Amino acid sequence: MKKKKCALGLVALLATTAGLAACDWPTKANNGYILTYTDATGARVGYTAEELFGSYRQSSGSLSTEFDKVYEVLVRKYYDEVKTSTKADLDVEARQKVLSDKQKATTNANNNGTSFEEEFEKILSNAGVDNVDELYQHHLYDLEKEKFQSDMYQTFGTQSTKVNGVEAMKDGKYIDPVSSEEKEAFPASADWGAGSKGWLEEQLPYHIRHVLVKLASGQAGNFTQDKIAESSSVDAGGETTKLANVMLSLAGGVINDEGLIVTKTNRSTFGEVAQQFSDDGSASSYGEYGIMSKTMAADLVHEFKLGTYVFDTLYNARTQTTEYGKSNAYALAPGLKADETATADALGTIKDDNQKVNTKDGEKTVYDFFNDKGVGQIPFGAAVALLDYAKETTDEKGNTVNEGNEAFYPRNIVYNKYFNKHNVCVVTPNAIASNANSAHCDTTTKAAAATAYASFSTNFANEAASEKGVFAAQFAALPGFSRDTTSVVPGIGSNVLTDTQGNIILAVRAGASSYQGIHFIVVQRSGLSQYGLKEDALGNIVEATAEDKADKKSTTLSQYYTTYTPSQDNYPKTTDGVEKATYINYNKQQTSDFNSRATTIADEVKGFNNNLNTYWFQYLVDSQNIQFTATAADIKTDIMTYCQTKRDSAAASKVTTWEDNWKEYAEQIAAQDEARSIGADTGTGSLLSEVCAIGYGKVDKSTDPNWQKGGACYYATK
Repeated sequence: MKKKKCALGLVALLATTAGLAACDWPTKANNGYILTYTDATGARVGYTAEELFGSYRQSSGSLSTEFDKVYEVLVRKYYDEVKTSTKADLDVEARQKVLSDKQKATTNANNNGTSFEEEFEKILSNAGVDNVDELYQHHLYDLEKEKFQSDMYQTFGTQSTKVNGVEAMKDGKYIDPVSSEEKEAFPASADWGAGSKGWLEEQLPYHIRHVLVKLASGQAGNFTQDKIAESSSVDAGGETTKLANVMLSLAGGVINDEGLIVTKTNRSTFGEVAQQFSDDGSASSYGEYGIMSKTMAADLVHEFKLGTYVFDTLYNARTQTTEYGKSNAYALAPGLKADETATADALGTIKDDNQKVNTKDGEKTVYDFFNDKGVGQIPFGAAVALLDYAKETTDEKGNTVNEGNEAFYPRNIVYNKYFNKHNVCVVTPNAIASNANSAHCDTTTKAAAATAYASFSTNFANEAASEKGVFAAQFAALPGFSRDTTSVVPGIGSNVLTDTQGNIILAVRAGASSYQGIHFIVVQRSGLSQYGLKEDALGNIVEATAEDKADKKSTTLSQYYTTYTPSQDNYPKTTDGVEKATYINYNKQQTSDFNSRATTIADEVKGFNNNLNTYWFQYLVDSQNIQFTATAADIKTDIMTYCQTKRDSAAASKVTTWEDNWKEYAEQIAAQDEARSIGADTGTGSLLSEVCAIGYGKVDKSTDPNWQKGGACYYATK
């Protein structure tokens, strides 16, 4: 008997069991069939290569075409054999879409002065089909494919409400509702290729908050003589004053009636400071950027994203206190390749020797460069100096100095020395030389600052070391420096600035085509923190442990990024029923906000792997007992190779992008270090000495050698 046509354009049409019989499909597993399965009646159904692929197998995109065609057959089988009731609903919807297409053709014909036939032919052509029946099948498959993906998101193919597909994708595992055994969501296979650990471990999401102080006069790549304005149209108080006040507010300080910096009553939270000062849209949401993950948030500048990763993987000792932190830190560390075989002590041993950067100290691997550099430091006294120098532009005689070259204004000298750093920094309770005569400092702080000035004013070789400043008890008494961080950021010698919750505040100079400025960053939840942070009996902030899971102060990483909302039964709660603090309810109280955040996480999870269809294909083959016959061994191999190649290629592309970004950032910091070091030991470099700020309006420039020709502060164009 002559076989009726059952092909739909590029892909074979898998009809219902009745439809298969109408097309005279044989039920024997022979006769050159390449793919067979058992239908709902128990009959064995088969496809030949010609029936599946026709003439398209030899096209330039043959491998993808083979995959797509077989994938369609498997999806359609899923709805014919497993989801028959859903198929009926989709059938109605597909027929309605055909009617809509016909109505569109009629409307277009009237509008364009053409015929219905011409316009409908355009619609058929755009869909890649020849007639109405094929258009219906085209719509039906699109609906089935969309619904199948939705089903995977809902129950991960288990058909059980006990399994949440998005949660399974997020965690990389789920509990099988039948066997009660834990199963991998995306298992690796010798046939199908690499597996996936899921969103949490592959993307290592961070919940980030920040305060941005924009610098209208800032210039990208100017590492030594950048400018900070006294005032701007954005803020009449001036960028200089704003930057200083942000640090003052974050530290919980205030200037009293005598002009001294003291502790403020009712210290502002990080969110309140962001709301008052931040120069971007996050101000309205208390400084929240949102979720930052490894390959997402690509719009973030290197200083912000990679700077945070540098701190957390190299300088933050907390990441080395838990097995989870140690075993995952390598995946975020600078210059290192993600290696599935890495062990808990891998950090610092898996180095990509091909990633090198030329530094002022010679060629280094990207990892060694950042590791050797250490965390940067910004003394709190530098903010105090900005308050003192904000409006100082003339000398003691009222004349502008050095022909009015703004680079020599004291505020710009202090800004460039202490703030203009693109490597990630912490803020210390230290004074700087410029504080020696500040009305905001007490006697002890002034004395310490004067000692700091004496150390380099006659020997510029010591000035680079002075960038760290000297400890000032006055500043250390501010509440922002009250948390013990000496074991968290070792080597500083004092506590560093934290917010009211004890989170360390990072600072970095950054910029893009749309802005230049200083970011103050708080990691609300680190992707390397499995159980979060807690306050111990001494008031210190430490990593929570597995034993703390039932406590409302401890939320696992999976719970923190739950896709459930507080009104749902599965929302994380303590043993006594208290709702846990998660990304969903952080700073939010409205149901609409909860839903929006849950959707944000779900969308991030759904988009983390652009080869999900290869895993869905693997699932369909495994779960639906699909068999490729011996005559189709090459096609089976092709499809499996396709899946392997797609997965490996995507992984390789991510690694390449990752390495390139790290090298770019390392080269940027290396260029910064080089520019700041030239002439620094003699005071003749482009990074002006702080002696020029201190003496700008006070010393007799006619006799001070620093202001004479060849001196550190000399400048003339005539």
